[in-house]
Amino acid sequence: MRLISYRDADGHNHLGAITDKGVINLHRASAGELPDDMLEFLRLGAAAMTKAKALTATCQGDIPLDSVRLLEV
Repeated sequence: MRLISYRDADGHNHLGAITDKGVINLHRASAGELPDDMLEFLRLGAAAMTKAKALTATCQGDIPLDSVRLLEV
């Protein structure tokens, strides 16, 4: 699993994971259980990482990687 911070076409920053199919917006995929910010995600620790791993195992990447701008944390 590769976690990323990215900016979408509308200029909003998000927390995501890269898959073979594209990017998963982890905040949206978790129905708001995970934050939309990398630093807040990291503060949540192991529980957040476990949830993110489960989501990446079951969700398709619905956002094309070339449609987002990767951000530095």
